[in-house]
Formats: sequence, structure tokens, C-alpha cells
Amino acid sequence: MSIFTQLGDNLTLKDRVYNEIKTAIINGELLQNEPLIETEIAKAMNISRAPIREALNKLIQEGFVVNIPRRGCKVAPITKKETIDMYEMRMLIEPFAIHKSIDKIPLDQILIVEKIIYDVMDNPKDFELYIKSDRELHSLLYNYIPNAYMKNTILAIDEHTMRTRYSDLYIDLDIDAVLTTAKEHLNIIDALKERNSEKASQAIHEHIANGKKRTLRAFPD
Repeated sequence: MSIFTQLGDNLTLKDRVYNEIKTAIINGELLQNEPLIETEIAKAMNISRAPIREALNKLIQEGFVVNIPRRGCKVAPITKKETIDMYEMRMLIEPFAIHKSIDKIPLDQILIVEKIIYDVMDNPKDFELYIKSDRELHSLLYNYIPNAYMKNTILAIDEHTMRTRYSDLYIDLDIDAVLTTAKEHLNIIDALKERNSEKASQAIHEHIANGKKRTLRAFPD
């Protein structure tokens, strides 16, 4: 479990424990169905098992971890049905949400994300940069939503979507897919710069629809 950092022997760090494990799952460092053994994680983090147990219980509630009776916890599997459900929710919520936030997104933040996306197009083999651009754009889209319920819903779905994109399903992500996604991201950026909510909504809808098709190709029929 060397992917975890030592946090010290302090139970008040339970939120950091939770974030460490959750981030490792979303980033694909912990793969679907991988066992999560409390003693091993506690040893790697140099803490007791209590905050590990609390973190795992919270992650079970959020759908990132499952508990198998008499066998313990493991990273939740990524299923085709759940992936379809996530994309359906995104297509319903995100194109509408941009109408609420487009005038609140600072132009300087839009331009920062735009530069990162262009860097991806210049370096399509840099998967870490691709992940950064993907996260930065999606953060830009939900950070400025004034409706807290809508924002939290989108954030929760986006975390599961990111997990699917960065999982072992996408170990062989090809350059064409990276460039295609980057172009879709730029279409969204262009609409944001124009403060054109209809254009942004359409670009987001098309991006999600195309992302759904790309993602479902990774699942066996």
C-alpha cells in the first residue's frame, strides 16, 4: 500500500484518510475490486484502524467501496449499468447548470483552462496533463453554480465519472481519443468566453453524449 502517505498517529485526521483513499480510487491507483485491508492501510499511513474504518464506511455510502460479508471491503466494481446511469444524469443536469453559472465564471480562469487544453493538444501522450485538463475544465463548470444542491449533485456524479475514465478500463487510452476530447473541451471554452449559455449548453451536451459512447466502448458486450 505504498501509494498512501504517512499521516501520523492522530485520529483527528480521519477526513484526510478519507480523502487519501478516495483520491486513490478516483485516480485509478486503487483498481476496481481491489481488496482494502484495514491493517495494511493503517500500517502504510502510520495510524490506527479506527479512522480507516470510518473512511471506508463513508466511501461505502458514496458507492466507491463495497463490503462483502466475511470477506471485508474492496473497491467497488465499475459496471456498465451504473456508467449509463451516470451519463444520463449528467446530460440532464449539466447543460442546464451552465445557464446558472456562465456569467459568474471569471474570464481569467477560463483562459487558464484554455491554455492547459492547448498544452494537451501539443502533448497528447501526456496522460497526466490530460487528466489535469479534464479536471480543471469540469471544476470550472461546477465551481460557480450558485445552487448548492445542484453543485453537490454534479460534483458527486463527476467524481464517479472521473473514476471510470481513469480506471483500468482506460489503460490504453489512445491519442485520437485525447485529441477529440480536447477539441470538445475547446468548444465549451469558446462558448464560455462568449458568455453564450445556449452554445455552451449544446457543447456540454454533445461532449457528454460523445463521452458516453467512448466510455461504453470499454465494456464488453
